Amino acid sequence: MKENSFDEESYNNWLNDPDRDKNETESIKEQCTMLDGYMFSRENLPSYNLVPDPKSSEEIQSELASMYPVDAEVIAKYMLLHEFTTVTVEDGSIKWAIWRDMKPIQL
Repeated sequence: MKENSFDEESYNNWLNDPDRDKNETESIKEQCTMLDGYMFSRENLPSYNLVPDPKSSEEIQSELASMYPVDAEVIAKYMLLHEFTTVTVEDGSIKWAIWRDMKPIQL
């Protein structure tokens, strides 16, 4: 994702919530690290070189399952704090409005 395309202060406040237990905070941070990797080539707004790639929280969860289990609640909070909105797809269900750069990733 583009840097500074969201309210980073609110995100960091959520990640470091002092009312949460240390183990839960560490787990959430690990899950967000996986989400950061997943979102590397995805954006919250359309652009000329991006294609729509709407996903439900469950679809994101499933795609990350082989790497690290990510809770649906963490996905939803992450998406909201990164200013993703929702879109209604053809079958009437609601998914996250994600825009993806389909160029191959250069390693």
